Amino acid sequence: MKLLSHILILLVLTSCNAQKLISIDFSKVDKIEVYQGYPGTKIKMKDDFEKEFIFDLNESKSVGPTKYMKTHRVLIHHKNGEIDTLLTNGTIHQFNGWSKSKIDLLEKYSEGENTNLSDTVNRQLRVAERLKVLMASKKYDDAIQLFSKEQQENIKKIKEDKEIFNYWCLAWTFDDAKYQRYVSKIKEGKAHFIFEDNEWKINEK
Repeated sequence: MKLLSHILILLVLTSCNAQKLISIDFSKVDKIEVYQGYPGTKIKMKDDFEKEFIFDLNESKSVGPTKYMKTHRVLIHHKNGEIDTLLTNGTIHQFNGWSKSKIDLLEKYSEGENTNLSDTVNRQLRVAERLKVLMASKKYDDAIQLFSKEQQENIKKIKEDKEIFNYWCLAWTFDDAKYQRYVSKIKEGKAHFIFEDNEWKINEK
């Protein structure tokens, strides 16, 4: 039994040591291209973004295997002709393992990605951002006000059962990956909103 325990510990330690941080030598990079989707639409990036982008990418921290929406591909062309492909949603990256940045690198370095969105989408994104903050702070009553009147009535009934309401809170409390998936839904026009009392409200349970 002790031998089995030692073997398991050794495997865990080996796995941890095998995980690599992102380490890209900018001096060996020829150019970087970013695509949304696959094969995807090429994203216009800010002029001379490459050096700072690589620096921020190398600063990202290793995290364990995770599920997330891989919305973009970053093609890193090296001067020797090799191409590295990094999958990312801006914050979480997959390249020789998984890593996470403090900030959204796509938002920081893309050329006005959000300015190309319609006013409607931008306003809905602000609702989603506010919801994320309120739910994380457990200000549930304020968060519920971001939903349509119809959904507020539904949520009122849900609140009558503490256990079910806890499930509702869990569903609408966003970690980074869940938030990025919801943002993608909004940008794709798949999220359910209704314009009510001169503002956009979430119209789903």
